[in-house]
Amino acid sequence: MKNIINRLNVSPITLFSLAIIIVVVFYINAYNSKVVFGAEIEKTPEMFCIVEKGDTLWELSSIYAPNTNKNYWIDQVKAINHIESQYIYPGQKLYIPDIK
Repeated sequence: MKNIINRLNVSPITLFSLAIIIVVVFYINAYNSKVVFGAEIEKTPEMFCIVEKGDTLWELSSIYAPNTNKNYWIDQVKAINHIESQYIYPGQKLYIPDIK
């Protein structure tokens, strides 16, 4: 390996930096993947709602996914919208998962 590095005239720091960049790009790609928590979901501009005063994720799950486990649906909504808590606010645009 050292011979290859010497022949390429690349410093170990440069190789290490390149490896870090590759790992970060892979992580970002995996994070933005369509597969979240084992379910294939799609995020399209047509599938969103604007939160109104008094709305909760639990209530929205009854509207958009009445035949799906509510906690599962809420986890999917939080994942694709990068929400870490259960709180949503009026005017917030939420992408709605199309769980298949």
